Amino acid sequence: MNLGFSVHLVDQDSERSIARRDEWADRQHGVWLFGPEYAPLFRQRMDLELDENSPTNRAFWIVLTIWRKKAGAFVRQAVLASDLPLLGDRQVILGEFVLPRKRAASIAPAPTLAEFQNGFALEAVQLLERAQAGESLSIPISWRASERGLEDHAQFLHFGHEESGEWWIFDQAPLGDRLPTRLWYSGLADSEIWQAPLPADLAAGRYAVFTGLYRMRDKERVIAWGADKKPYPDARIPLGNIVVESVS
Repeated sequence: MNLGFSVHLVDQDSERSIARRDEWADRQHGVWLFGPEYAPLFRQRMDLELDENSPTNRAFWIVLTIWRKKAGAFVRQAVLASDLPLLGDRQVILGEFVLPRKRAASIAPAPTLAEFQNGFALEAVQLLERAQAGESLSIPISWRASERGLEDHAQFLHFGHEESGEWWIFDQAPLGDRLPTRLWYSGLADSEIWQAPLPADLAAGRYAVFTGLYRMRDKERVIAWGADKKPYPDARIPLGNIVVESVS
């Protein structure tokens, strides 16, 4: 028969495989259905080993490939139909998961800037005092979670010009593509350095900066409150002010 299976753990951001296992299709674990639409069904268990250096707090797909050995070569078989999502036309995504990162017990949680209704918490955000239009603004942002994420959220940055009242907006996943919020877990603590590309034609002046979360499925913002337990107006957390200088 020369039929086999491969299971890979694939990083969703880089699409790089970090672990794999290959097995021949085992007739001892197959069920053979005879009739007009004859097809073999296989029930096999495949265990993948992850070493201690496997990356944590990253989203992984569990990917299945079926192959045949022909003339000494292993040929991946095309997927003709599937109720599951595909990665290309020859790999089926069976599921997704994240390897949690253990937080050292000696590290105390950082001060919380805002808590969200969904169990997420935003720690203090480091905002530069000045930036130049046309450059990338680096903003370290730290998050914690006391509940599972379950669904996708985006984080927004709103820059409001204090004189003209005009706004510039930048959105992305809180921890980037490496760990969408649907895979956040209770006890998560992680950070990301955002690179917000300021437009070259962004008006010079002083801007008030706000952030917050919204659900991707309906674009509704997530209610947030500060240390005084009072909700922030419009679910926007103030981060401070930044002066943008024009391109010289």
